[in-house]
Amino acid sequence: MPTAAPESDEAVKIQLRAPTAVRDVIDRAAAESHATRTEFMLRASLNAAEDALCDRRLFELEPARLAKFEAALAAPLPKPAALKALLSRKPAWDR
Repeated sequence: MPTAAPESDEAVKIQLRAPTAVRDVIDRAAAESHATRTEFMLRASLNAAEDALCDRRLFELEPARLAKFEAALAAPLPKPAALKALLSRKPAWDR
C-alpha cells in the first residue's frame, strides 16, 4: 500500500506507554528491519492507519464531489483493447 506523503516537514511528538516486553519485541523487529524504534513504529502505525481507512465501507462526499465520482465510475474505459489484452495474458506466476 502506498504511504501517505506528509503535508509538512514539521515533526510532532507522539508519546505512548507500553510494557517492557512489548518494547523489547518492537526493538528486535526494528533492529531486524535496520530501522530505529521510531522509524519502525511510525512505518507500522502509518500502514495500520492506511489499512483502517481503506477498509471503510461508507464514504461521504459533498454533492459536487459525489457527482464527479459517479461520472468517473460511469465513464467508459480509456483503452478497452489494452485492458482486454492485459487480462488475457497468462499471469507471471503461471508461466
